[in-house]
Amino acid sequence: MADKTEKPLNDDREYRHFVLGDELDVLLISDPETDKASAACDVYIGQLCDTVPGLAHYLEHMLFIGTRKYPNENAYDQYLSTNGGSSNAFTDLEHTCYYFDVQADCLEGAFDRFAQCFIGPLFTQSAMEREVQAVDSEFAKNNQQDSWRMNQLSKSNIAPSDHPFAAFGSGNKDSLWEDNIRDKLLEFYKQYYLKSLGLYKLVVLGKESLDELEQMVHRYFDELATSFDTQKTENTKLSRDKILEEIYKPVQKWELPKQLSVVPVAQVHAIELQFPMRPTNGMYGHKPTRYLSHLIGHEGKGSLLSCLKAKHFAQELYADDSSANCTSFSIFTIRLELTEVGLANIKEVMAIIFAYIDLLRKSGPQKWVQDELKTVGDLQFKFLSKRNPMDYVCSLAGWMQHYDPEHYLSGAYTIFDWKPDVVEECVNSLNPDNMLMMVSSPTLEGSTSSKCPWFGTNYETVELNKELWDKLKSVQHSEFPELTLPEVNDMIATDFGILDSNDLPKDRPVCILQSDAAQLWYKPDNVFDMPKVNMIFQFSSPQCSSSTEFGIALNLYSQIVQERCNEFMYLASMAGLYSDLYAAQSGLELHVSGYNHKAHILVQRVIDQLVGFTEIEPDVFSRILAKLKQQYESFLVSQPYQHAMNGGDLCLEHVKASVFEKLATLSKIASAEVLETARSFVKHCKVAVLVHGNVTAAHAKEMTTNVMKKVKGDLTDEAAVIPNTERRVVALPAETTCVYKFAGYNEADTNSCVQILFQMGPLQLDDNASLAFLQHLIREPAFNQLRTEEQLGYIVHSSVKTSGDNIKGLLFLIQSDAFDPPHVESRIEHFLSNFRERIVAMKSEEFQNNVDAMVSSFLEKNKNLGEESSRYWNVIQNQTFHFTRLQDIAEYVKTMTKQRILMFFDKYVAVNAPHRRKLCVQVYAKQHKESLKKSEDANIIEIESPADFKREMGLYPLPKTVSVDVVEVDAQTS
Repeated sequence: MADKTEKPLNDDREYRHFVLGDELDVLLISDPETDKASAACDVYIGQLCDTVPGLAHYLEHMLFIGTRKYPNENAYDQYLSTNGGSSNAFTDLEHTCYYFDVQADCLEGAFDRFAQCFIGPLFTQSAMEREVQAVDSEFAKNNQQDSWRMNQLSKSNIAPSDHPFAAFGSGNKDSLWEDNIRDKLLEFYKQYYLKSLGLYKLVVLGKESLDELEQMVHRYFDELATSFDTQKTENTKLSRDKILEEIYKPVQKWELPKQLSVVPVAQVHAIELQFPMRPTNGMYGHKPTRYLSHLIGHEGKGSLLSCLKAKHFAQELYADDSSANCTSFSIFTIRLELTEVGLANIKEVMAIIFAYIDLLRKSGPQKWVQDELKTVGDLQFKFLSKRNPMDYVCSLAGWMQHYDPEHYLSGAYTIFDWKPDVVEECVNSLNPDNMLMMVSSPTLEGSTSSKCPWFGTNYETVELNKELWDKLKSVQHSEFPELTLPEVNDMIATDFGILDSNDLPKDRPVCILQSDAAQLWYKPDNVFDMPKVNMIFQFSSPQCSSSTEFGIALNLYSQIVQERCNEFMYLASMAGLYSDLYAAQSGLELHVSGYNHKAHILVQRVIDQLVGFTEIEPDVFSRILAKLKQQYESFLVSQPYQHAMNGGDLCLEHVKASVFEKLATLSKIASAEVLETARSFVKHCKVAVLVHGNVTAAHAKEMTTNVMKKVKGDLTDEAAVIPNTERRVVALPAETTCVYKFAGYNEADTNSCVQILFQMGPLQLDDNASLAFLQHLIREPAFNQLRTEEQLGYIVHSSVKTSGDNIKGLLFLIQSDAFDPPHVESRIEHFLSNFRERIVAMKSEEFQNNVDAMVSSFLEKNKNLGEESSRYWNVIQNQTFHFTRLQDIAEYVKTMTKQRILMFFDKYVAVNAPHRRKLCVQVYAKQHKESLKKSEDANIIEIESPADFKREMGLYPLPKTVSVDVVEVDAQTS
């Protein structure tokens, strides 16, 4: 059946679908060029099957901790880590998906261990309590996130209390920890996971041939298929559809209409409307809710959002059914982020929403809209780029549950037919009597009387306003004549010709234009042959680091420009041409990516807006100012690990403002100051450009020259350009620990956090190789010891950190709701004190396997144009222009020895290391504040003020300036 699976045009991989044991659909993908092999198994069992709140999620955690064949609890993860791989899993309402990737040569060993998790999981008693703690830590991580809180609140209010949709799906210690939880887990596993092999879908991607992959699947999954055959009863011989009907019961009567007032964590005002409707899982052929979300979520002229923004009622709009798309029902959601004006005019906002729904109903289903969506979907699939193998197989395994085999790849993108009656039925579901309306605002604090039993969300069930409901049922779209259906999209590409590329290098761009004011890097797509382009324009000036005021004003300016571009940017995005303009540390960046045919038009339109207006409407300024204020305030209730990382950067980056400084600056800024800042910035900025893709060098030069003329005016006025200054980084003192402690910003968050950075400074390539390899060796044992064994927290992370452009370090980060920061810090240090012996004891074969995995990681090929562009842009930004750096580091890793890595460890990381420079950032949750004390150790520098600390510390020297050669490219051959 391989030839029946529809493939993208440039997909050179081979596919084969076959059925194992008469029930298990398997999709094989042979890619001889892949660096990573991967597999995923999706099981059609999820939270809606829970017999105990959170049990399906808990089973997901337990399934991979020891099997009969590989009883060691971390045998699976250890094998993957040693061989350059990783694993993950997630539990949704009706699905649980397990997936991994590994170095391409090591698929068989990983796949064997993967299969055993489904064939013979041990569910050991010793791991039960630890993994309940892991689930609880995950819950604690999510507890203060409004998306999780609103999701649970809506589920428990929209469905009857006895339906599983209303239940608590993620689970925590309170819901799961019972004396007989193992018995309940085993019973759940037998009842659902062993119910039918038809509930499983398997995807395997490797460099082996299709025949070899099929033999591998038989070798390791036949045992699973056989186990289902031998235990079949009359009950389990039901068809897959009958089994799903039996498992996933429909909601007999929704608890609607209903209105809730909700107190959020973040400083955001919002309305969320939810409408239950018929199941749409099986309707991928005509995708009726894509039609709805396209029109209701449209942001172009005449759209719902455009109307609401014109009245200064709303900032953002979201419309989709993806949050709840189940076997027996789906839920369509419309969410609006409101301004204070919008919050004060809720009734009019609601009337406008239902006036637009009336427009859809009165206009009837429009085939031209569906045709346009079909055209865009067909193009998206035809020119689909390769993805990360693990992400790819994970998506495919889920899609296989719903799509026919020939559409496994295309079903998510392509529209195959048109059913206006189904569209009409879905539109008719959007009525006030079938609606859950949730208004959330921090202004509702103190006015609610109910509390979510799981997340603690404060809310109130509001008596329905009959006058409002009657208005929503009768409102006519003619009352708001600015509401119209969208115009035909003129940004859809029609020219997909591939240009002949020249003899330029395949692994780096070349500089084809350079002056004091501009630098253009160019690379044709001589790797993927796609009709696409990525263009990045960086407008930079040291003015941005001259003051917090300048940076804030430029950020406001970028968001105002983005607002002015929003309608045509949105149309372009609907046509597969994406753009983003934002304030970066050094200035402004414009990213444009997608089909190359009309990309230059989009660039021109954005640049025209960037330089073309002389005043800011007061209402727009007020709305964008409030939006930026909300962004800063929302950071204060984000995850503690984000606060810890930000705290570390505040201590090390010479020019960096705290969020409190930004908020103070924002409260005093005026629109005139924003305009003056923008004028000064544009006059003095320098432009760096990367054009990468299906364009000629001549076209790249022409676009860059046009941009420069519009931005700078006189290209010869190079005196107006201020030379850039690089980011400076604090040099921590050797053999000293610096500690920055502070109380968590959100008192309701029960998580503390510790970030430890061992700063090493600017490293040569050989030491960069040693650092990367050391981090690779540490990653899995640290995760296993500190998270799996000690359960310090759900987030346990280690990585290489780069401060500024080139200052390297080894970073550890743990977020914990169970232990205070001093304990967590001590456990990280204890792990490191024992880790040296682990390296010493490592067998030669295991050491070499790790070397091979690290080399493969550095030499991993780009999978698509976007990945390739990102690598080049990172090198251009740090101004080393060392485009072969990863390959050069790989050469050093190839010669890595145990002695060399031990010497590196002893120099920088060991407790008494002569070059140990340690920064420890500690964020304290409310319940851990009693341990927030000043240290009495004379060797510890307590940082009370990052600003004062930076004034007292020295800075690392700047890297040497790298000269760039300009290459003349023959425009005729490019």
